[in-house]
Amino acid sequence: MARPLVVGGPRPEDPRRGDVSGLDARLKGDRSVGCLVLSRPPEGAGEGAQEALVALRCGVPALLWDSRDARDLSTPPGVVQSDNALLRDLSGLREAVTELRTEAHGGSLNGRDDHPGHHLVLLWDDPTRPVESPQLLTGPDQGVDGR
Repeated sequence: MARPLVVGGPRPEDPRRGDVSGLDARLKGDRSVGCLVLSRPPEGAGEGAQEALVALRCGVPALLWDSRDARDLSTPPGVVQSDNALLRDLSGLREAVTELRTEAHGGSLNGRDDHPGHHLVLLWDDPTRPVESPQLLTGPDQGVDGR
C-alpha cells in the first residue's frame, strides 16, 4: 500500500530536513512511498528542489508542497502534515487537492489568501500518459540536417 512521507515531519519515520543523501537512500530502499511532502517549495537549488529531484529520480509518483516560503517554519504547514486527512488516502489525493483549491477560490479567481488550498501544489506523475511532441522526433537516420 502506498504511503506518504513528510520531509521534516513529526513522525520518527519521516526524513529529516537537509539530509538529501539520507532521503535518496530511503526512497531507493522503500518502494511503498507514494507521495513525498517537500519541506519547502522546489525553487532554485534549495532543499525543496533537491528533495523533488531525488523523489523524481527514485520514481515517487506524487509530490506535494505548500507554495509559501517555509524558511521560518520548523514543521510543514498543517495542510501537509502526515496526520492530515489529505494524506490518509493517496488514491483520492488528486481529487482532495482539487476540492481544497475550489474551496480556496470560492468558485472565483479572487480566492482567500489564508485558505490552505490556495497554497497547496501537487505534482502528479502519470506513467500511463504518453509523451507527445508537436514536432517529429529525430531518429538515427534523420539526425541533424538530414545527416
